[in-house]
Amino acid sequence: MAARFDATAPADLDERLLAALEAGRDAGGLVGAKGRLPERSAALVVWGNRSHNELDLRTDLHQDAIAEVRRIHADYKPTIAYYDERARNPRNAITGVEFAERLKQQQRKETA
Repeated sequence: MAARFDATAPADLDERLLAALEAGRDAGGLVGAKGRLPERSAALVVWGNRSHNELDLRTDLHQDAIAEVRRIHADYKPTIAYYDERARNPRNAITGVEFAERLKQQQRKETA
C-alpha cells in the first residue's frame, strides 16, 4: 500500500489514498483466522487545514466496496470546489443549476 501511495506522488492526496486502498485489496485484502475476509466496506476521508473534512466518502455492505468508493469519488470530484466555495461564501455562490451547466460545458470541451 505504501509503495503504491509513493508511486502516485504527482497525483492529489485523494487519488493517492484510493490507489493505496486498491493496492491493499489487490495484495489480498483483510485476512482473518479462516483466510481472506470478504470486502464489505470502504471509506475515503481527507482532512486539510479547515475545520471540516474536505472529503468524506464511504460505502457499506458492497461486494466491491473499494471500486464503489472509486466510482463515487469520480462522480463527486468535479463538484468539490463548488461545494467548498458554497460553504465558505454562500451569498456569493452560483446556483446549483448554473454550476451543473458549467460542469457540462467543461466536460464537453474535455471530450471534444
